[in-house]
Amino acid sequence: MARYKKKKHNKILNPPKKRVKPPVKQKKTEDIVMTKAPSKNAKPEPQKPMRVVAGKKGERDRKFKVLGAVALILVVAVLLLEVIFPAGIIQTLSNTVATIGAGNYPIAVSGSETLNVVPFNNYFFLLTDTHISAYSTGGKILFSLSHGYEKPVLAVSNGKVLLYNQGGENASIYDLKGLKHTIKTKNEIICADISDSGYYAITTYSDSYAAAVSVYNKRNKVVYEWYSAEDVINNVAVSSTGKKIAVSTFNSESGTFDSKVNVINFKTATPEFTQKFENQIIYGLKSSNNSTFCIIKSNGIDYVKWNNHKTQSFSDDYNIYYLRMNKGVNVGVFSRESDKTDNKIVIFTKRGKVKGTVKYNGIINDIQVKGSNIYCISDTEVTVLDFKGNIKHTANYGFGGNGISVISANVVAVVTDSEIKRVKL
Repeated sequence: MARYKKKKHNKILNPPKKRVKPPVKQKKTEDIVMTKAPSKNAKPEPQKPMRVVAGKKGERDRKFKVLGAVALILVVAVLLLEVIFPAGIIQTLSNTVATIGAGNYPIAVSGSETLNVVPFNNYFFLLTDTHISAYSTGGKILFSLSHGYEKPVLAVSNGKVLLYNQGGENASIYDLKGLKHTIKTKNEIICADISDSGYYAITTYSDSYAAAVSVYNKRNKVVYEWYSAEDVINNVAVSSTGKKIAVSTFNSESGTFDSKVNVINFKTATPEFTQKFENQIIYGLKSSNNSTFCIIKSNGIDYVKWNNHKTQSFSDDYNIYYLRMNKGVNVGVFSRESDKTDNKIVIFTKRGKVKGTVKYNGIINDIQVKGSNIYCISDTEVTVLDFKGNIKHTANYGFGGNGISVISANVVAVVTDSEIKRVKL
């Protein structure tokens, strides 16, 4: 008989939960309050003025003011640096980087004759009959290049040199890294100068006039030209800012030479200042600092301000032999014409005031000043003097020195025709 499984009945199960609907929120009703209409004669209530709440516009204005102040500070800083470093910030930094690193003394000199040595703070330029070179005071050779000029003359600014072939038609610009630019003139070059700003002037003979001056900017473009109708130009100086030039001219009548010095800005061909020198030849013009330039005469120096042309003059019975410019002071060597061992060393401020005069007996082949020391080189010795003429150091270096560069207070570099040697004092 088949078995059937018995079904279970009356099993207790949990009852299902009731679904509760959420209560419906009743919207609050607002009572409508009835107000009386204003009468025709009622005065309207005064309205308060609108207020502008400071938001994004105010924030933008504050940002613009901050940016404007920062920009103004940067402009002022750049202008101050341009005053402190007329050569330019980039040029000054480039010069500093170029002189980093040491070299070795002695250094062999290329060429057979040393023509000029021009020292700066931590480097110096050397011109020989065949080469133009630059060295750091540590003995590092920055560059040494053949120039190929028959009569080379050097005009120097802070970090740049203008080398020109006097009587020729070629000139070159160098910095501490080497050759930067070459210039070809239409006529023979008489003289030239370069300023710390990078502006330079080249004086040449002219087909239509007696002489002409061309002024170039730091990009080597001609920005101004000046012509002398009758007088020959023999010297030119460019202000350190590059905004003015000084030009000396001369003519000969009845066997005498008369000279003029003209200060010229680039707005007009008419000089803003002219000074005459009867029966004199101007030996040279040099920019002394940002505010003055020097007129070098046979027996004296005039310091003239570029802006108002006020002049500080110095004259002596001896003839001028050297004038060396330095950051703080200038030194001039005045020698008796009949005896080159009878010398006066005159110390000037940058504006031409005499700080002191030192009597020196002996040949002076070159002279430099640094700090409160005067460094003189003769045929065999280096002598260090203070501004009162007291001898502080002497050292024998050998023979044939014709140039000197100060390395430190007690160390100098002596340049001969064949080598540069380091001399400890």
